[in-house]
Amino acid sequence: MPQRGPALTHQSQLGLRRFGPRIWLGGATFLWGCVTIGLGFSNNWSAMAAMRALLGMFESCLLPGASYLIACWYPRKQMATRSAIFYITSIAVGGLGNLLGYGISMMHGIGGYSGWRWVFLLEGALVSSLAQNIAS
Repeated sequence: MPQRGPALTHQSQLGLRRFGPRIWLGGATFLWGCVTIGLGFSNNWSAMAAMRALLGMFESCLLPGASYLIACWYPRKQMATRSAIFYITSIAVGGLGNLLGYGISMMHGIGGYSGWRWVFLLEGALVSSLAQNIAS
């Protein structure tokens, strides 16, 4: 089965070179958080599918952008080590994110929202606020 994920990675590299990593990656991460918040407010399957497609577009900027930054900052001999550190860190943070998501989902019923909505709302707000602070 052909892989469809990298379809926008080439366009992301062009945007990264044109606008610079701070604006491009910061903007993509901010919009990623905004779309995640939108997922928390979606009421039907078609809205969630559209939001998920947008989320995939913004996610496609992260990995090529991180690889580009690693290639710019570190000498060639250190790139493999730094890339491995990046991937291992992302796996560890992903595990902690699952625990955070579980804790947030226990907010079920607060404000009339389901627990899964709270996960999207709070994690999206966290990502957007961090991205706004980094990009500015």
